[in-house]
Amino acid sequence: MAMSARIPSPARLRVDGTMQASALLTPHRVVHVGQSALVLSALHPGQAPSRQVIVTRESAGLMPDGICLDEHDFPRVRDLALGILREGVPLDLTGWTEASVVVDRVDLRLDVVSLDAAGLLPLQHMLEDEDSDELSPSSSAYPIRRQAAHLAAEALGRPTAPTLLRSIVGAGPGTTPTGDDMIVGALAGLRALGLRAEWVSMGRRLRPLTSRTTSASRHYLHAAIEGRFGEHVHDLVAAIAGCEPAVSVIERASTWGASSGIDLLTGLTATVAASIQSRPNESAA
Repeated sequence: MAMSARIPSPARLRVDGTMQASALLTPHRVVHVGQSALVLSALHPGQAPSRQVIVTRESAGLMPDGICLDEHDFPRVRDLALGILREGVPLDLTGWTEASVVVDRVDLRLDVVSLDAAGLLPLQHMLEDEDSDELSPSSSAYPIRRQAAHLAAEALGRPTAPTLLRSIVGAGPGTTPTGDDMIVGALAGLRALGLRAEWVSMGRRLRPLTSRTTSASRHYLHAAIEGRFGEHVHDLVAAIAGCEPAVSVIERASTWGASSGIDLLTGLTATVAASIQSRPNESAA
């Protein structure tokens, strides 16, 4: 293996609480360098690259199997990673395990929250209006988003289109395709509602289908199956639980990718609304 390029450690890291320090002791390959995130993959001799490590800046929030850097450190690390990507050499992160680095562990498992119907109807209507804007860069996502009600029914164990899950995995535009983002949203809705049996069942059916999509999307789907979601998903759930105005919730979601945030919000909202509508006299929590 070629000599690794060492990246100096930042002063502080926020990490997914499930990540072990030993995960950073092996060389990593730089898979992707973006404005707000780096995608790394550990290299093991004689083996395929392992699960990805997502390095983000604070404004993007922490992701599953991720490390979050502050706004000062991220640009420096990003520039170094970009050079390493061009050179094609492995990345050495062992310095990030040193005792001098302050590590804050964050539990990314999504807990049950109190959700009711307040605000869901205007939110759904505004999401439909988003789909009616033909100038939106996410217009190719429209046909898949229109399956949201069917996806919600399948997530809740009342499928109207039994093969829908199979047909939307990997479907649509983006590094994380529209169908996958909607599925992550649906799984988040089940977790937030405390519908453990439905979440486990959907995850069991989804797991063998994840080979159909991109490696980045597969990463987030597997994390969602395990009940772990990025901080941006936690923020969306909290906004809905806090009955924030629909326009505010949609503005939050619109900041994540060309369509990913809206796609995820569509799956989340449809699942929560379908559950509440099916048991109007019960608490959704």
